[in-house]
Amino acid sequence: FKAALLAVIDCLDEQVDGVLIHSDNFQALNLLQDRYQEQIRCVYIDPPYNTTSSAIPYKNNFKHSAWATMMHNRVEKIAPLMSQDGAIFVSIDKHERQNLEHILTEIYSENNQIEELIWSMNTNNSQAPNYSTNHEYVLVYAKDRVIAEQDKNMFREPKPGFAEVMELVSLLNPEYPPVSHIEEKIRALYRQHQLDYRDQVEADGLDWEIEQKNDPWKGLFNYNKAEYRDSAGKLVPEQDARARKADIWVWREADSSMPATKQSPTVNEPSHKNWRWYKPLHPVTGLPAPHPKSGWKFAYADDEDSPDRRSFVALDRDGRIAWGDDEKKIPQMKRMLHEVETNVGKSVFTDYSDGEKQTHGLFNRSGVFLAPKHSKFVSRFIVHAAKKDSIVLDCFGGSGSTGHAVIAVNREDKGKRKYVLVEQGEYFDTVIKPRMQKVVYSPDWKGGKPTAPSAGISHAFKVVNLESYEDTLNNLHLTRTSAQQSLLESMPSEAKEDYLLRYMLDIESRGSLLSVDQFKKPFDCKLKVTVDSAGAYEERTIDLVETFNYLIGLRVKHVDMQIDRGFVAVTGVLPSGEKALVLWRDVEKLSYDELNRLCDKLAINPADSEFDVVYINGDHNIPAVFTSTEAEGGITKTLKIRQIEPEFMSRMFNTEA
Repeated sequence: FKAALLAVIDCLDEQVDGVLIHSDNFQALNLLQDRYQEQIRCVYIDPPYNTTSSAIPYKNNFKHSAWATMMHNRVEKIAPLMSQDGAIFVSIDKHERQNLEHILTEIYSENNQIEELIWSMNTNNSQAPNYSTNHEYVLVYAKDRVIAEQDKNMFREPKPGFAEVMELVSLLNPEYPPVSHIEEKIRALYRQHQLDYRDQVEADGLDWEIEQKNDPWKGLFNYNKAEYRDSAGKLVPEQDARARKADIWVWREADSSMPATKQSPTVNEPSHKNWRWYKPLHPVTGLPAPHPKSGWKFAYADDEDSPDRRSFVALDRDGRIAWGDDEKKIPQMKRMLHEVETNVGKSVFTDYSDGEKQTHGLFNRSGVFLAPKHSKFVSRFIVHAAKKDSIVLDCFGGSGSTGHAVIAVNREDKGKRKYVLVEQGEYFDTVIKPRMQKVVYSPDWKGGKPTAPSAGISHAFKVVNLESYEDTLNNLHLTRTSAQQSLLESMPSEAKEDYLLRYMLDIESRGSLLSVDQFKKPFDCKLKVTVDSAGAYEERTIDLVETFNYLIGLRVKHVDMQIDRGFVAVTGVLPSGEKALVLWRDVEKLSYDELNRLCDKLAINPADSEFDVVYINGDHNIPAVFTSTEAEGGITKTLKIRQIEPEFMSRMFNTEA
């Protein structure tokens, strides 16, 4: 059965920026099926690696098969939650990489395998008997590769430093400074970055001579030239920039030679319009400039038969050719920075970000979590696959790095991504929840203190606690007569075991977890909840209202909660697109007539066309209403007003598969 929701914070779906679920992840994934079906665009999980230091507690002979079974069950539940254009990223090391690949390939198919990313880390084990392993893996699969790759931004990442250059340009543009001043400011920005990067490298105890080649901005430094262009993209002299309200464009010189691939024979025919060995005349000296050694990558003149085809003349007309001071320099193309905002992701990447250092900064203590991932590491995959309004899922929540990463990425690009994190560990309340609160308050922390509290943001996350297996056992009540007990004791051991598994838990405990009678006072339903590892428990109220919302997959649009008056009215949209009203009431407070008067007072008429489906708990005398829909083979009639109890029980205790 699907686990019951315990206490939650009630708020509308559009008001929630994230959901933190304290639960076994298999139970949580079961509960999320209807609510989030095909809505998750990006999944990142960092499951236990099953190594000596983080071993799964199974018998040695079953270590790998038990791990594989655990992962298969979870990944199989994740797949239906992903949108058709979604992708899943899974961190792993060499111990279970092969098993993980088999699982992902079985569930998503080999055709949807995108890449095996290799993460180069800052590690060096001098005691290793053979090689020091300084890499791990991230396996990447798409739900549907063809659909995912239709998005040209998928699996790409922002060019490092791009945002900083664009911010500088936006500050300079209103002043319309000379181009030489702009270019000097850009070079100064690069110099300051190099100083900061070196400080960071040396602070991390790394060798600058080795690590300077890993500077993430290194592909940006050649973008050090600037010019003004108008709204139509036409080149504007700097003295006219203010009058024409021109924008600053940053660019670099780019190779304009013919690519080293097999070309059409026509590129070598001087009489053909596709000839690539021409020598264009310099605009100042009037003398021919040299061509690249391998010829030009584009023809010289415009082609009437191919008006969209680039030519040297068209590029020069658009100011896209960078000439030298005289004819001795080979003309270059101008590559505009804003036109190459992103880089294609690389299969091998270096990331030395220290997750332990980050959690120490947040909490001012070491060992907050075993080998936590840094939020910047996870941010890479969120940027690769999640749009600005996507939902990101991590069902191995760990220290909360994924939630932290979503908040950080949203801060950078003003996105509205949401996250769903699942974690069952005790550190849910001591690490994940306070971490989310801290990073909302300030993006950076040192020694447990915020360093930028003025950068706090508005943010709401919902906390959900799900019933555990131990909670279930605490609430089982077996119904057995003395005669049945005597017969059970006389059974052979094999028959007794078969009885316990096939009959006792199914029949004798039926109704002990949740009975129809409890729906008469739905706001007072309680469960014995385990509170410590010794098995102690206390009674806590279950949120049947929120549980039912998840079970039917309701996207909540409005909640009228008046428990003191004996009712809660929830409206929203079902996965089918139908508008639904769920009306909960304390049957002892609201009888038949009082229920009818309540509906009148709230202007709720279950029979009208405002709602496609109306759920009500308890017996009532509201007339049954049917809705008619056209289907293949004729008209289908379905009951519009439905009882909550049978729907709840069916979905909660469905044991298929």
